[in-house]
Amino acid sequence: MRRLLRFIVAESEAGRGSLIKSYTVAVDGLGRGEDFDAQQDSYPRVQIGRLRKALDSHYGHNAPVNGLRFELRPGSYEIHFIETQTGRGAGSTQMFPPAGRSQGRLGSGTLVWFLTLLFVAAIALLWLTGTGKRWLAPWHLDGQTSEAFVDFPLVEVRPVIASGKAESGTAEIVTFQLTDALRRTGWLRIRSATPEPGSSEDAPPDYRLRSRLYGKGNDLSLAVELVQADNDLVVWTHEVPIRAAARGPDQLAWVSMSLASSLTRLRGPVVERALHGYPDMPAPGYPCVVRTLAFDMDRTAAEYGRLHMCLEQTIAMRPQMSRARTLLARLKQDNLDFHYAPAGDDSPRGVIRLAASAVEQDPNDSMALMDLAFLQLRYGDYQRARANAERAYANNRHCPKILSRAGTVLFFLGDKRGLDLVNRALETESDPAAWFYVAPFYDALVRGDAAAAKANAAQMAQLQDKGQISITALRAVAAAMQMQSDMARNYWRAVVRAVPGASSDPRKVFFRMGVPKSYADRSVAVMNAAGVL
Repeated sequence: MRRLLRFIVAESEAGRGSLIKSYTVAVDGLGRGEDFDAQQDSYPRVQIGRLRKALDSHYGHNAPVNGLRFELRPGSYEIHFIETQTGRGAGSTQMFPPAGRSQGRLGSGTLVWFLTLLFVAAIALLWLTGTGKRWLAPWHLDGQTSEAFVDFPLVEVRPVIASGKAESGTAEIVTFQLTDALRRTGWLRIRSATPEPGSSEDAPPDYRLRSRLYGKGNDLSLAVELVQADNDLVVWTHEVPIRAAARGPDQLAWVSMSLASSLTRLRGPVVERALHGYPDMPAPGYPCVVRTLAFDMDRTAAEYGRLHMCLEQTIAMRPQMSRARTLLARLKQDNLDFHYAPAGDDSPRGVIRLAASAVEQDPNDSMALMDLAFLQLRYGDYQRARANAERAYANNRHCPKILSRAGTVLFFLGDKRGLDLVNRALETESDPAAWFYVAPFYDALVRGDAAAAKANAAQMAQLQDKGQISITALRAVAAAMQMQSDMARNYWRAVVRAVPGASSDPRKVFFRMGVPKSYADRSVAVMNAAGVL
């Protein structure tokens, strides 16, 4: 951050501020290589945005040094030098042009460099003395944490355009269903193309979603594309068929939710761009919560510490954010199982209270309801687990992810509807996560169908979450069912290497998947019988 500030100050002071572009920011200001592609990579814009917020935060709490303030305006990479309340009436300001454009008091770079150093020194002094922690936290100059809350991306949903055989009435229904489906995911802020003035949606969008409905034989096809609002760059496209017999509102709701799930998945375009600017410490808010979802991919003490810190910062800044609360509860439970860090005051009861507080903040957050249901299932509160799983399903009947998770809880509680919901989720989700197959795997295990268990475990490994260590554990169980002991041992060794505590209590690996004690015990028994453990 200091290097970037020095670069744009020097360029602006020399009269080259208007010539600063994304490429020069990346290469000269941020140290990227000369092969950097500014058209495809938003890293410079992200860092400039972070610096702009840091400057605004600093001047919101501190008077400018020597009455001179640095201003970095939206849409510009140029620093403006503003004189404030120095030899003028209170509240007056005057902008100083860069030295290369006039012969004013900034004709020499000495004063600007001196003020830059004073600015950095003031921040360091405030931090060291503790005075500035209230406003500086969680921003550090070394970039280990970010300076401001990053809200969820705002997507403007444009009306679906009907062409060819497509009817305008069907396009209107799809527009409504797609907007509703994206809102229900909880991972995006959504605005219409014509938001109410002054409403929370009346803000410049980060992305626009454009859609076209057109005839394809006797059927229809819905083609969508996501573009960056600032430069119209297409970052994602998708197309889904709509059969002639499936044009009712309910069927179109399934189509819309499938599109919404594809757009907001962990490796989708919106998530990737949110995380790109934070290689070390994710910013509080959206980058933090989406990175926490990937914790299974990097289950280390260091990553646990980073995520725990940024989630607590997120909740401190936005106490009403249910998604951060439920993810922190999930993270704390993982630490209780695998001991990445001292648990402190954390306890199963405290974790459940935290998850319950997420539901209190947003009773319609189906993900929060499902996380609470799995915790209640884990600790034997079966009645509440069932009730919350059914509430989550009632809130979002067309979301395959919710169907799968609610169905899994009901399956483990012995409810025959559970497996039906999971199978329906698998039929409707074009890109299922690996955990969609947990209930079918354990159904095969209970039935003693080793071939089906192995097939389900193998299917998980081919999907988007193949790095998850929980899948490797299930493959160990499937191999043990077939008495392929050497293969099962190899899988389980990989689990033990990746997961602290797995060797002392193997059940904890299965608990992490939401598997209740009786099914975890059965998994361990199968591996014991094959001589794996």
